[in-house]
Amino acid sequence: MKTTLSAHTDMSQSPDRQEASPGAWPSLQPRTAGVNDAQVHALAQACWQEAGQPLLLLQSWAQAGTDWEDIYLQGVVPAAQLLGQWWLADRMDFVAVSIASTRLQQTLYDLSPTFLSQACDANNGLSALLFCCPGSQHTMGVFMLGEFFRKSGWQVSGVPFPGAASALRSVQSGWFDVLGLSVGTTRCLETVGSLIRNLRAASANPALKIMVGGPMAASHRGLMLSLGADFIGGDARESLRLAHQYVKQDPRCQAEYGPCAITIDTSKRIQEFTLAGSHAARP
Repeated sequence: MKTTLSAHTDMSQSPDRQEASPGAWPSLQPRTAGVNDAQVHALAQACWQEAGQPLLLLQSWAQAGTDWEDIYLQGVVPAAQLLGQWWLADRMDFVAVSIASTRLQQTLYDLSPTFLSQACDANNGLSALLFCCPGSQHTMGVFMLGEFFRKSGWQVSGVPFPGAASALRSVQSGWFDVLGLSVGTTRCLETVGSLIRNLRAASANPALKIMVGGPMAASHRGLMLSLGADFIGGDARESLRLAHQYVKQDPRCQAEYGPCAITIDTSKRIQEFTLAGSHAARP
C-alpha cells in the first residue's frame, strides 16, 4: 500500500514509495478556518517553483492575521503531505519533490526567530530530547515539534549523531523529562521495542516519559504502548499538552514545572551504558 512522502527526504537514500510517509511529526489533523485548501496548494506549488517564495507566502498569511501555530499545523504540514501525493501521482519526480521538501523545511528554519518571538519569557524547568528513529530521514516534523516545545518554555535537545548509540549517550549524560521518538517507516517498527528498553535503562532520569509519534505510531498505537511507550503523540499542540500532563502526574515529581524530587543512584544503572567520567545531574 502506498503512503505519502515525508516532508523531508535525504537524497542519499534511494526512493522507496512503500516507505514514504507524510512527515514524521506532527500528525496530520483536519484543518479549521485558519488556512484553506487553496492556500495549501499555493504553498506546495511555491516550494517547487522558486526558492524564497514559501517564506514570502507564509509571511503574507501572518500579516493577514493568521496565527503562526495555525500556519504551521494547517498550512505547512498539509503542504508537505500534498507534495507526497503529487509524487505518488507522478506529477513530480523524486528529485523535484526532494527539492520542494527541502525548501519547505528551510523555510521553517528561517522562520524560527519569528515563531519563537512569542515564546514564554522564562524556562519552565522541563526538558525534552526529540529525535527520529535510527535510519529514518524524516526530520521536518521533529524540528517543528521542537519549536512548539521551545515556545512553551521547554529546553529542547536533539541527538547529535544519527543512531541508537548517540541517543543512549544523550539520555545517560543529560537530564530529560520527556523523550520524543518519531517512527516514520515500517522498518523502524522492528527496533522500537529494544530501543525504548535500552533508553529507559540508560536514562539518568528514572521518571523519564517516552512519547512516540509519527505516522507509524498513529497507525500502530497499541503496538507502541505494548513496546514500552508511555503515550502516543498527536499534532504538535496535542503532543505538548500530553507531555505536560504525563510529567506533572508522576508522583515522583513535584507540581507543575517543579524540579523532579527524587534521588538518583547512579550505581544501579546498567554498566554497559556507563560513560567513563560522566556525571548526570539535573540542570
